[in-house]
Amino acid sequence: LFIYDSVCCESSVFMIENFATFKIEKLNIPFVSPDGITFPRTVTVTLLNKNNEDIAYYELGYDSIYSVYQKIHENKPINLDYAYVENFSLHVYRKMFELEKHSVVNLPEFSARHAIFNARSSNNFSHAHFDNGNVDFEGAIFLNGNINFNNAVFGDGDKNFSYWQVRQADIDFSGVSFGNGEASFKNSIFLEGEKNFKDAVFGEGLI
Repeated sequence: LFIYDSVCCESSVFMIENFATFKIEKLNIPFVSPDGITFPRTVTVTLLNKNNEDIAYYELGYDSIYSVYQKIHENKPINLDYAYVENFSLHVYRKMFELEKHSVVNLPEFSARHAIFNARSSNNFSHAHFDNGNVDFEGAIFLNGNINFNNAVFGDGDKNFSYWQVRQADIDFSGVSFGNGEASFKNSIFLEGEKNFKDAVFGEGLI
């Protein structure tokens, strides 16, 4: 949920290209997303420019990453639309459930529209398997941490990575199989960092 100049904007995509730093505050207040998803807590994210002036403010839902991991383990749909996602890592997930280092992790339904990701090291989706159907990351913002989709597999359906905002991160889509269907990176902003799509395979559909 994006709030700027006292205007609440649930559906539009706003590109904040020049934020230099950010502030995070976690509140013990439940959050209900525009789509009706309830999160146990609310997180506020303020983006600031190089002059330390506020340029954008977001209110988002928040749940423990371990709760998200438990849902993955139970093969449940993962809906992180309008969520603050902290330290998402399938590498940590595998350790938590004593899986092999590169074992495939199934994500039967996954959506993170307008989510904000913040990781100490890596937002890690490596060796994920997304089932057939649409996968939606539209409007995601990555505050910290590299972005790793190495060797992920997508089923048939549209993959939406449009309007991403990545200030500083290495982005790894090497070895990804995108399956059939549109794969959109429309109007995404990747600033500092390496971008790796080596050996990525795109199926039939628009790119």
